[in-house]
Amino acid sequence: MNAAGTAKTVAHAKKLARSEALAEITMGSFTYEARPGNEGKVFHPEPGIGSLNSLGIPNGGREYLRSVIDELISIVECTGERQLRVSIAGSNTKELAALAKTTRGASTCEVNLGCPNVWDGGKQKDIWSFNPDRIGDAAIAVKEAAGDGSFVALKLSPYSDPGLFARVMDTLEHLAEEGYIDEVVYANAYPNAFLWTITENGGPEIAAAAISPAGGLAGGAGRGFLPFVLGGLRQLKQRLGKKVDITGVGGIVDGWSLAQHLLCDVDAVQINTAFYETDDPGVFSKIIEDFVAKYPHLAERYLQQ
Repeated sequence: MNAAGTAKTVAHAKKLARSEALAEITMGSFTYEARPGNEGKVFHPEPGIGSLNSLGIPNGGREYLRSVIDELISIVECTGERQLRVSIAGSNTKELAALAKTTRGASTCEVNLGCPNVWDGGKQKDIWSFNPDRIGDAAIAVKEAAGDGSFVALKLSPYSDPGLFARVMDTLEHLAEEGYIDEVVYANAYPNAFLWTITENGGPEIAAAAISPAGGLAGGAGRGFLPFVLGGLRQLKQRLGKKVDITGVGGIVDGWSLAQHLLCDVDAVQINTAFYETDDPGVFSKIIEDFVAKYPHLAERYLQQ
């Protein structure tokens, strides 16, 4: 799949539908109210490292989603071989519930609990992923609103505190056993990463923050993020792999990095930076082709599944 954040409009869906490599197309994240997103330079690719982003969830809001959901389903599912996933993000459970109702008809409602780039009045908004109680509240609200037969995925932040991660997995296990979640997506961007851009040959400023909003603090993603994602995926798969699907996202840019995810026995993968940077829907096929060419023995095992 493409990851949330890379497609927000009907035009985006039509572009992604041209890719034969995608089994599921992710639209969103959508918030209750429309958001213009952050201003200034909000994406910075750094060769060999990855990327920084601070998009701020630009999107048309719930009313836009309501107006185009049927068209999106038609565009994505017209071949019968592809499904629509809708990512939602809310400030409270009421907003999440309302958004979840709007996703009815899509194959998956993915709940974005980890966006680090939302600021209000100079203050960074809390990230739901780091509060197990809020994770539980969000999952229950969404599943009940989405209705019987819905498929709910939770997209989480990366965790560096083993104790917190253990408590989060306790919560996820309980939610899975009670039927409130069907999938865990790991992981969103790493919060409050930073890079400088250095002026060449002198200039009025020696260096500047690579990203404009929030003094340059942004979500870290891309290839350098890969080992941290894989560590979380290994633990999630071992703890929850028999109860929910596990989807890996983070650092997939070529066949080698795709192999790293698949060797963790994930059920699916999502790609963000590699697509966002190129805006080329052909990138998904190129990554799979590189994987097949470099690791035919792995391709025979995993692509058959």
